[in-house]
Amino acid sequence: MKTRHTTLLGVEPVAVELDRDGSLLFSSLQAAFPGASALYRYQSASDASSNVESKRSQQRKMYVKFDGRRFHLPSTNGTNGPYNSDNSSEYFVQLNVCPNAARTDRFSHASKQFERSVQLVQHMMDSIGDSPTQASSPSITTQPTKLSPLEHQFADLSQIIQGKDVIIEKQREELQKLISELESASEKVKLLEEGDLAELGSRCSLQEQELEMFRSMSREQTSMSDEVRRVTGRLREVERLCDERVDEMGAKLRDKEATISGLEKEKTKLAEEKAEEQRRQ
Repeated sequence: MKTRHTTLLGVEPVAVELDRDGSLLFSSLQAAFPGASALYRYQSASDASSNVESKRSQQRKMYVKFDGRRFHLPSTNGTNGPYNSDNSSEYFVQLNVCPNAARTDRFSHASKQFERSVQLVQHMMDSIGDSPTQASSPSITTQPTKLSPLEHQFADLSQIIQGKDVIIEKQREELQKLISELESASEKVKLLEEGDLAELGSRCSLQEQELEMFRSMSREQTSMSDEVRRVTGRLREVERLCDERVDEMGAKLRDKEATISGLEKEKTKLAEEKAEEQRRQ
C-alpha cells in the first residue's frame, strides 16, 4: 500500500490594530487578508495536549460577532467591563471559498435585470399596439429554438432595439403633432393679442386724453383758487380801510355835532340876553 505524504501549510500571522472598543473593522481585515469573509477562533481545550490538530478536533469553532462593518472580539473582562484583549486566543481568517461566486451573483443579477428590461419594453410595445411591432416579432421568433445564452441575449437586444425605434417614431409623430398644434395655437393667440392690443391702445389714448383734460382743469382750478384767494385778501383789506374811514368820519361828525350844539347854545343865550335887554328898555 502506497503511503500518502502530507504537509501543513499556513499563512504568516499579521498583527492588526484594533479600535478603542476592541473591535476590528472589516476594511482592516480585507487590507490584511484580501478575500477574507469571516473571523473565528477555537474554544480553550480542557486538556493540556500539545498536539494542535488533535486539540482542534476536540474543540468547537466559534465565529466572531460581525455587525456588517466590524468584528467584535470577546474581552477577558466580559462584555460590560472595560476592554482587555484576549491575547491568549488565536484567531483565524476564513477566506472566500468560491472566488467566482460574486461574479456569478453579479451575472445572475444583470441577467435578471436584463430580462426585466425586455419585459418592460415588450409591455410598452404591447400597450402601443402598433403594427410594426407585430410584423417584427416573427423575424425573431422564427429563429432556431436551440440558442446559446449569448445568442438569446442578442436576439432580445435586437427586439429591444426594434421596439425602441418604433417607440421613438411614435413619439416623434406625437411630437410633430404637438408642435403643429402649438404653432396654430400661437398664431391664434397672436391674432387675439393684436386685436386686444389695438383695442387697449385706443382705450389708453382715450384715457390719456381724459387725463390731460382733467390735468388742465386742475391747473385752471388751481389758478382760479389763487385768484380767489388774492381777491378775497384785497376785499378784506378794502373792508378794513373802509371801517377805519367810517370810524374817522364818525369821529369828525361827532366833533362837528358837538361844535354845532355849542354854537346853538351860545346863539340861544345871546337871543335870551337880547330879549332881556329889550324888555328892560
